[in-house]
Amino acid sequence: MKKKIKLLVATLSFSTVFLFCQSTPTTYDMTGYIVDTKVNSSGEVTVLVDGRGIETEQILISDYGWAHISDNTDIYLNGKKVDSYPFTIDSSVVVYVTYDGLVAESYPVQGGAKSIFIED
Repeated sequence: MKKKIKLLVATLSFSTVFLFCQSTPTTYDMTGYIVDTKVNSSGEVTVLVDGRGIETEQILISDYGWAHISDNTDIYLNGKKVDSYPFTIDSSVVVYVTYDGLVAESYPVQGGAKSIFIED
């Protein structure tokens, strides 16, 4: 009986850690480095992501585009969900963007970010 309880506790602990810690996404719409940022009057950030020098097997919407970060955007830093991130221009930080809804197919593309994974 004690073994079953220990196994149950271990399983629940592992499941909790797994749910709150995600690795790099397997699917995303754009990847690259943040090369520019804009902040609107409400304090919301829009980042310009440049992935033209990154090779990937993933089929992407674009290799260069704007992603608007809102209160509805899920932000992950090194696999862990965070409430905010100081988006700055940094060529050593790779981001993976998944768009939410429609994307303006201009060049660079423009759209709201559903999630953004940051590898710092």
